[in-house]
Amino acid sequence: MKARSIATLNRLPDDEKLAIYSRFVPQKLMGRFNLSPDFMDARGNRLLSLKCRPGSTDVVLALKHALDAEDPLLYAHLTDTINGQIHVLLYIVNDPYSPRFNIDKLPDGTPTEFGSFRRNLGAEIAALDAGLAPGQVRKGLQILRESVTAFDGFIEFLGHDVYFIDPLAYHNAIVFERYGFMYQQGRR
Repeated sequence: MKARSIATLNRLPDDEKLAIYSRFVPQKLMGRFNLSPDFMDARGNRLLSLKCRPGSTDVVLALKHALDAEDPLLYAHLTDTINGQIHVLLYIVNDPYSPRFNIDKLPDGTPTEFGSFRRNLGAEIAALDAGLAPGQVRKGLQILRESVTAFDGFIEFLGHDVYFIDPLAYHNAIVFERYGFMYQQGRR
């Protein structure tokens, strides 16, 4: 039986999960950072981590360019919706060589959940002054088009023709609109 959901993918053997989930890693990202197709560095360390327990309905993918990197190049958190669609909860692409702004944590290290629960206003102001958008800890790599194309291929592989994205902030919604995303409307 072909996997059509995160839950069914998560029940597969680890090597199959890796092969399928890595489909949404943009090739441009792989090339720019000379990442091997098996996501191993020259010393045999895995640079891609997956959190996708059997029985769970979500996956977290984090791809680093170097084992000791503070932030991943690509971070994605996906889940199944209650009606079997794929929902992108968070998708981040970082430039690992750009300055880092700690908008994601308070000075004492407490996570801010990207400003959803707490805010590090000093870091947010510094990031804004450096030209970053709300929610960014680093400059992006400007590969959203390639990211959407790769993700579309992943979705098609699963047999879907639609997926959902939660923009972290309003400016994200505007960017996604430019790529053909539309708003979903519910009803009570």
